[in-house]
Amino acid sequence: MKKLCASMAIAVVGSGAFAASPEPVVVEPPVVAPLFSWAGGYVGAHAGYLDSDIDLSGQNLNNRNTMSSSDLDASGAVGGVYAGYNWQPSANLVYGIEAEINATGADKSGAGVPSPSFGFLRGGIKSEIDWTAALRGRVGYAVDRTLLYVAGGVAFADVSLQGLNGSGNPSPFSYSETLTGWTIGAGVEHAFTDNWVARLDYRYSDYGDDSFSFVSEEETPHRFKLDAVTHEVKVGIAYKF
Repeated sequence: MKKLCASMAIAVVGSGAFAASPEPVVVEPPVVAPLFSWAGGYVGAHAGYLDSDIDLSGQNLNNRNTMSSSDLDASGAVGGVYAGYNWQPSANLVYGIEAEINATGADKSGAGVPSPSFGFLRGGIKSEIDWTAALRGRVGYAVDRTLLYVAGGVAFADVSLQGLNGSGNPSPFSYSETLTGWTIGAGVEHAFTDNWVARLDYRYSDYGDDSFSFVSEEETPHRFKLDAVTHEVKVGIAYKF
């Protein structure tokens, strides 16, 4: 009898403990926002500052011992448009291609003081860069909505020179060419929304050298060589499709 009562007591306690067990808690996994995608096309506008190093050297061909050189470092505002396309094969790797074209107000007047053998330039030279352009490949490292990148490719610039006489008025000496060279640079972009992306971009361009001849009013032949590089820093905003 005692064994039967003990067994019944254990059964009642066990069933009560089972009934009091809490229901299992189901933990929902946290919702993780998807990473921003840099893939796709974009078009934007940018503006900033252009500084150049333009070196002009000349030689009087009737007196080959006479040389002259001037630093025609035009500088000024620059602004234009750009467009490109990105691919993103992994979370962090982004690569693409981009084209840009810009108008500039870069100039410098009265640059250089030629030697007496270049009397037709006694007032110096006015240098101008009317526009620049580039076609670049890009590769970058993305951290969600921020992209650090380097870019390089081919660059173009329209460079013109105008000689000045002793009164500061234009002389017959002039030069205007569209130069082609190489460019390299770097920048950072940040996507503030899914469609709007701001950037800070630096671009260095080297256009090599270009040679040309000029015969002065005194019928004296001269030979010139021009070397040009530019530095462009621009901020921009683009719409990503």
